[in-house]
Amino acid sequence: MKALLRYGVLAAGLAAAGLGCNKKDDGVTAAGEQAQSLQEREVIAYIPQDTPYLLWADALPKGYADNFLPLWHQEIKPIFEEKLQHREQMEPAMVQLFEDLIRLQSSADFEALGFSFAAPVTAYGLGIFPVIRVGLKDEAKARAFVKRIETALSKKPWPAKKLGEQEYFVPRAKVNVALTVAFVKGELVLALLPTEMEERLMKIVLLQEKPQNSFAQMNALRDLAQSHGIRGLLGYVDNRALGDILMSRAQGLNGEIWNAIRAEFEVPTSDVCYQEISQMLAKMPRFLWGLNRMSDHRTDSVFALELEPNLAKMLTSLATDGYGMAPEGTRASFSLGVNMKKVYELLKATAAAIHAAPFQCEWLKEVNKLAEDLDEAMAQSKVWPQIQPFMGLSAGIDQLEPPKEGSQEGLKLSAYAAVLHENPQALANMANGMAALALPGFKPLELKQGELVDVTFPLLATLGLPVTQTPKVMLDAKGIGVALGSEARLKALFQTKAEPGTVMAFGYDGEWLARALQNYLTIAGEVPPKIADHFLLGLQSTKKSSFRMMLTPKGVVMKQTDEYR
Repeated sequence: MKALLRYGVLAAGLAAAGLGCNKKDDGVTAAGEQAQSLQEREVIAYIPQDTPYLLWADALPKGYADNFLPLWHQEIKPIFEEKLQHREQMEPAMVQLFEDLIRLQSSADFEALGFSFAAPVTAYGLGIFPVIRVGLKDEAKARAFVKRIETALSKKPWPAKKLGEQEYFVPRAKVNVALTVAFVKGELVLALLPTEMEERLMKIVLLQEKPQNSFAQMNALRDLAQSHGIRGLLGYVDNRALGDILMSRAQGLNGEIWNAIRAEFEVPTSDVCYQEISQMLAKMPRFLWGLNRMSDHRTDSVFALELEPNLAKMLTSLATDGYGMAPEGTRASFSLGVNMKKVYELLKATAAAIHAAPFQCEWLKEVNKLAEDLDEAMAQSKVWPQIQPFMGLSAGIDQLEPPKEGSQEGLKLSAYAAVLHENPQALANMANGMAALALPGFKPLELKQGELVDVTFPLLATLGLPVTQTPKVMLDAKGIGVALGSEARLKALFQTKAEPGTVMAFGYDGEWLARALQNYLTIAGEVPPKIADHFLLGLQSTKKSSFRMMLTPKGVVMKQTDEYR
C-alpha cells in the first residue's frame, strides 16, 4: 500500500492543478484549509454533485519530490534505455520522447517540460468518465511536450475542434468514446467522453457551462474531511453512485452519460439484483483517502471505508483491548488483535441471517451456498472451539544476519513472538504437553507470570536453525511469548496498548529490512534478481513505515506513516 500511495502522490504532484496550498517554512503542508480552498476554486462549480469519484492532491513539497525522483528515475531508466538500444528502428519523435522521460530526475526537470510540483491535481468523474486537470508552470513548454507526444504516437496531427474560442484536440475516438486534450486557463485537461455527448460535456470540461448541481452549492468536501478528521483530503469513491451507474439506474447527468454508452458496456441487471446490491452498497457507502501531513521526508496517510452505523458498531466488537501490539522501535513487526469468539459469533449470525432470508439475485446465489456451507462447517468443526479463546498474535525482529562464509558462528537473530489468549496458563499447559509428545527428552517449562524462563532443550537445533542463543519464554496475564535476544521487546509488548479498535499493525525500518533480506531473496533462484532489486530499492528509500487498521464507529480506518531518507 505504501508504494502505491507514494507513486500515486508523486503522479498527482506531476499532474498539478491550483488547489491552493499553505506551507510552513519547514516544508510541512498546512493542510487544514485544503478542503475549503478547493471549495472556493472556480473548477468546483463544474464538478457534478453526484460525481462517483473525486481526487485531488495538494502541491508536493519540493524536497519530497527531489528526494524521491532519483529513486523513481533509477527504476524507469533501464526500461527506456533498453528500448533506445533499438533507436534506429524507432521514429525520431519516439526517441525524443524517451529521452525526455529519461532526463526526469528532479523537480527542475519537470519544470523544463512546463509542469510543476508546486501545482496540485484535480480528477473527477462525469458519470464514469474521468476528467483530469493538470496545473502548468509554463504553458508554452507544456504544449511543446504534448506536441512531441502527438508526433511520437500519431502519424498525423490530432484532429482539432473548437467550442466558441476554445480549441481542443481529439487524439482518439473508439467504441463511441473519445479522448480529448485541451489547455484551459493554465491547465492541461484530459477527458474521456462518450462521442454522442462530446460537445455538451466538453462545455463543462472547458468551464463554459456548469452542471445543474455542483459542489459549489454545498460544503460537502469540507464536511467530509472534517467528519473523518482528515485535514488534507485526497479523494473518495462513492460506491452507491458508482453502483447506480453500472446497474443502469442512475438519474440526472450520470444516467444520461451512461445511456449514451450502455449498449456497448451494460451488463443487464434485474430489479431484484439492483435492490439487493444497493442494500449492500448502502452499508459501505464510500471509500476515501487523505493526507494529514506531508513534508520533505514524511507522509501521514488515512484510508477509510465508511460503514452503516449498526454494521460499524457490530465490527468494533471484534477488536481486543489493544494490548499486545508491537512496541515502538522494533526493526520489523506485525501484530493482529482480534477476538476470535466474537468472530465466530458474527459469522454464525451472518450465516443464519442469510439462511433465513436468502438472496434472490442470480448473481448472489453463490453467497447463499457459501453461508450454508459455512454454517455446516462451523457446527461440525473441531478447530473452532480450540481457536475461540485466541485474541491475537504478535511478532518482531531486530537482527537477522546469516553466518559469514567459513565462519563457525551461527545465525545472528534477535526476535520475539507472542500469542494473546483468554487463558494464557491453559495455553502454556497445552504447549508444554504438545512439546513433550513431539520432542523426546523435553521437560515441561515451569512458567510464572512476568518471568523469563530459559528453554534449555536444544529446540532450535532440533528445528535445524543455526542459532547459538538460548530462547526465553514468558507468561503474562494477556498471553505467552518467546524471545531470542529481544527479551526487553517481549516484556514491553504486553504493556503496549494500541489506539482503540486496532486490529492490525505492522511496521519496519526499510533500509535495515533491505539489508537483512538481500542475502535471502535470490536463494535457489526463487526470486528473479530484477524483482529482488526492485523490491530492495523500494525498501531502502524508507526510513520507517508503520500501518494500523482500526474498526471504529464510522467504519474501517487505516492510518499509515512513512518517513523517507
